[in-house]
Amino acid sequence: MQIFKIFQMLLMVVTWTNVEVEVPVYSSISEYITIPQAELSSNGDVFYDNLMYYVYDGVDTNYLTDIDTNYVGKVRYMIKVVFPTYSIESKKEIILNIVDKVKPTFITVPHFKIQVGEKIPDVKSGLEFKDNYYLQNEIIVNVLSLDTVNNKKIGKYPFTYELIDPSNNAAKATSYIEVVDTIAPFIEKQKDIKLEIGEAFNVRSFYKFSDNHDDYVSVTTDISNVNFYKVGTYYFYITATDQSGNKNTISDTIEIVHTGKPEIILYSNNLSIEVGTSDYQERIIENIKRVTDKVDNLTPEDVLITHLININKLDKYQVEYKVKNSFGTASTVLINVSIVDTTRPTIKVLSDLIIPYGIKSFILQNHFEISDNYDDYSDLSINTIYKINFELLGEYPIRIEVTDRSKNRAVFEGVIRVVDLEPPVFLTDQDEIVVGVYLNYDFTNFLISDNYDKNPKLNLSTETFSEVGSFTINLIATDSSGNQSEKLIIVNVIDDEPPTIILTTNEIKLSMGSNRINPFDYIDEVYDNYDNLEINDVKIFDTIDYNELGIYELIYYLCDNYGNETYQIIIVKIDDTTRPVITTTDQIIKYKSKFNIWSGVLVTDNDPNLKLYAYPNYIDTSKLGTYEITYIAVDTRGNMSKAVRVIKVQDQNLNIKTYLYIMVNFIITSIATGGAYLYFKNKKRK
Repeated sequence: MQIFKIFQMLLMVVTWTNVEVEVPVYSSISEYITIPQAELSSNGDVFYDNLMYYVYDGVDTNYLTDIDTNYVGKVRYMIKVVFPTYSIESKKEIILNIVDKVKPTFITVPHFKIQVGEKIPDVKSGLEFKDNYYLQNEIIVNVLSLDTVNNKKIGKYPFTYELIDPSNNAAKATSYIEVVDTIAPFIEKQKDIKLEIGEAFNVRSFYKFSDNHDDYVSVTTDISNVNFYKVGTYYFYITATDQSGNKNTISDTIEIVHTGKPEIILYSNNLSIEVGTSDYQERIIENIKRVTDKVDNLTPEDVLITHLININKLDKYQVEYKVKNSFGTASTVLINVSIVDTTRPTIKVLSDLIIPYGIKSFILQNHFEISDNYDDYSDLSINTIYKINFELLGEYPIRIEVTDRSKNRAVFEGVIRVVDLEPPVFLTDQDEIVVGVYLNYDFTNFLISDNYDKNPKLNLSTETFSEVGSFTINLIATDSSGNQSEKLIIVNVIDDEPPTIILTTNEIKLSMGSNRINPFDYIDEVYDNYDNLEINDVKIFDTIDYNELGIYELIYYLCDNYGNETYQIIIVKIDDTTRPVITTTDQIIKYKSKFNIWSGVLVTDNDPNLKLYAYPNYIDTSKLGTYEITYIAVDTRGNMSKAVRVIKVQDQNLNIKTYLYIMVNFIITSIATGGAYLYFKNKKRK
């Protein structure tokens, strides 16, 4: 066992982990020296030693005081682990990486403002920063996104500072360059300002406006001191403003002069006026669009109009418009006015374009009125196109063209209809009909004639009437053109159909003397085509004599509310179906005695007329023995009964001898039995 333990210890190995440790610069080494770990194992099994300990100081002349964490770099250091229980120890050289993990720090981040168009400044100027370990000149300073700054466009452009120390710790901060415009626009006068009285002032026609940055400059003028309708010289102010709000204001003078004359502005210099127009003077006046003058406020009412127009004659004329202002300056305009006929002739439809069927002609003047505003009827050119078949209902197109001397043309296009205007005619004088309730009546039996249609239609073909009474029906006959004739018909709806009785049988057979039957029990169903009848509405005539043979009738009678009657009959046959009753008793008779075979026999029946039979009809009493007699009773209806009777013929003396013989034997047997009993009893006692 000791040898196995020693052999196992020889196979044990020490495994180290976390032998390379990262130590932040300036940190205490005691916090990190214990990170490496050792584990004892053999063949994959881990062995634990509660006495295990580490040696961190003095292993192979390695001392903790020799480790300086104030400098970045790698330090190789030897430590040891001891497993006393197993007498095993292991040394391990670990690596301590002393590193800087702290980012540089910004102290001052400058911001910049430059004039639009100005060169981009050195953005590193004014930037202040520091690092926890490295000197400032060891820090790399990068400027990111500076290429997005457009110094020729107003705006605020962000960029980024990036600080990277030799340990690759990086810090970023955002700043911006603001491009501004603080220079006012320039105003340059191009020419002196001299305006005609009332003339509009456009400032950009006399000045040039420019800016160091903006393509467009907003310009406002203060001309509140200028009277554009009075000759004179006036001061005014101009302000130019760029998009950054920089302003430049100057003052100047405007000279108002008057050198012009009034102006008549017309809508047209060639007017066409319809001949006969009553308001043609207003048309000439309305042709004035406006009247302008630099001095006076002139209107179309100030214009003098002269002409020699005859409005009722087609021709060409001249019209003169003339206006004068307060300075005595006048303007004149001449125009041409043509009196023309542009109105088409009138085609007026006087009546519906309908030709009743049967008429064989179409007269245009009866349906149309043709006229013109200027030309006489005889001067008009009229052309008509139509073709009508007067024998056939339908629509036929018609076209009328009317042209006056001024070539104005009117066209009418429509249809002429050949129509049937006559309604159908009833050919019967019948005004009243009789119809059974719930029966169909065929109204097509009424004869109807029409001038065009062979078979006009009725609004009713067949009709079923479900209520008894008198009704009025309006028969309407309609032809294919919709013409209608009406005829009032009085319909008398009657009930002439008898009710129905359904019985369960047509014959009943009963025995004479039986109990009375209930005749209603033989009614299966009762109904009527119109009335709501019930079984209790049936009347029954009963003459049956239940005690008398015969054939009788049960008469079932039913009448509805309109006197329609019906009846059904059941034949009742009263018959004798009861058999006679034979009552007998068996009997013992004496030897050689007289015997009546009907003695002790009782026969009863509802029919007194019976025929009685006995087989055999005689018994020889001189012969001892047992006999059977069969009795038969038959009534007049053939009902038959049969009974069997037993008769014994005996010798009564023989019976006494037999009795004595039995008694003597009984006495002798009893004496013998008693003597034997006493003998054996006494013998037993001895």
